[in-house]
Amino acid sequence: MKGAIMKWHRLIIAMIVGVGLLGSAMVLPATAQLRGEEPGSFLIFPEFNIAPPAVTQIRISDVQNPALGGTTRIHLNYICPGVGGVCATVDRHKFTTFRGTLVIDVATDLGGPVPSAPCNNGYLIAFAEDANHDPIAHNTLIGSYRISGVDGDDANAVNAIAVQSARPPGTKLGSIDATGELVLTFGPEAGGKGRTRTLASDYVHLPDVLFSDFQAVAAGKTTQLIVLTPTIKAGLANPTANISVRHWNQFEDEFSTTAQFTCWAKFELEDINGLFNAAVLGTPYGSLQVQAVTSGTYSPAILGVIRESSGPGPTDRRMYHSGSISSTYSPDPGP
Repeated sequence: MKGAIMKWHRLIIAMIVGVGLLGSAMVLPATAQLRGEEPGSFLIFPEFNIAPPAVTQIRISDVQNPALGGTTRIHLNYICPGVGGVCATVDRHKFTTFRGTLVIDVATDLGGPVPSAPCNNGYLIAFAEDANHDPIAHNTLIGSYRISGVDGDDANAVNAIAVQSARPPGTKLGSIDATGELVLTFGPEAGGKGRTRTLASDYVHLPDVLFSDFQAVAAGKTTQLIVLTPTIKAGLANPTANISVRHWNQFEDEFSTTAQFTCWAKFELEDINGLFNAAVLGTPYGSLQVQAVTSGTYSPAILGVIRESSGPGPTDRRMYHSGSISSTYSPDPGP
C-alpha cells in the first residue's frame, strides 16, 4: 500500500511540473513573432517573373468580416535586384473590398517586360494603407503568387509571407527619418514602464536564419535558392547582404560556403558551390541552412524559397525561418 501511495505522489508531482512547463517554456513567448501562415498587414511575395514567356499573377485578399462592407487600400512596391547597389522600384496603389480579391498581372501592371519595366525578375511588397497613403495596422491581408509559362504549360504557386502588426487595427505606422524618407520598423512590441518603456515597432520581428531540405543537383535535376531581404531602402542604394550557406548530406556530413546579393537573388545551387552536386554530396538529398552575416552595421533580415525541378515542372517551397532581428524597410520614395 505504501508503495502505491508513493507512486501516486510521484505522479501528482510530475503532473504539476508538466503544467508548469506548459505555462512557461513550452508556450510561445509573449514577444510577437512572424507567423507567415496567418493574415497580416504587410505581405512579401518572394518572386515575380515576367521574362517572356513567363507570366506572374499576384492575388491579394482581405479576409475581414464584410458585415459593414468597406474598402481596403494597398500599397505595392515591385523591387528589382540591385544594380550598382541600387534596387530599382515601381510604386503602385490598389484597393479591394472586405472579402474581396485583387488579381494583378504583373507584366500588365509594369507596362510589359524590360525595357518597359526596370527588371523582369524581383520580389513584391504590399502593405495596407489609408486614404492618405500612410501605412496602417490591418492584420487581415493574405496573398499568393503564380508563375506560369517558364517550362511549357506548367506553373508553380506559393503563398505570400504575411507579417503582422502588434499595433491596434487602423493605427498609422511608420516614421520620417532625418533624410525625409518614410521608415517602417520590424521588431519588439511595446514593453516596460516609465522611463524604460519601449515604443512598439510597426510590425513583428523578421528572421535572419532560413532552413530547408533540398534536392542535390544531378542529370535532369536542378535546384534554385531564391533569397531576399526586406531590410532595404526601395529605389535607392543599398548595402550588399552577405549570407553563410551550410548544408549537410543524408549522412550528416557538413559543407559550407558564402554568397552575396543586393535586395534579391536567384541562385542555381551549383553556382553557389559545386558541393551541391549529387556526385560530390554523396546522397540525392540534404538539408540546408542560410544565415545573414553582419557586415559593418548592416544586419539584414532574410526570407527565401527553394525551387526544385526534376520533371515536367518546378515545385516551390517557402523556407522555414528562425531568429528575431530588428530591421527597417523604406518604401519607394516616389509618388
